[in-house]
Amino acid sequence: MMPALSTYLGHTDPANTYWYLSAVPELLAYAAARLTTADAQRQVAP
Repeated sequence: MMPALSTYLGHTDPANTYWYLSAVPELLAYAAARLTTADAQRQVAP
């Protein structure tokens, strides 16, 4: 899921995203919830 999180945050390289995960662990849970919701909405949409 790291490439998806990197894209969501606007990063061109996933290595740039790791800083956020170590600096703010809550961000991972928040991002995962948003990605899960977005994925569920895509699966339901016609």
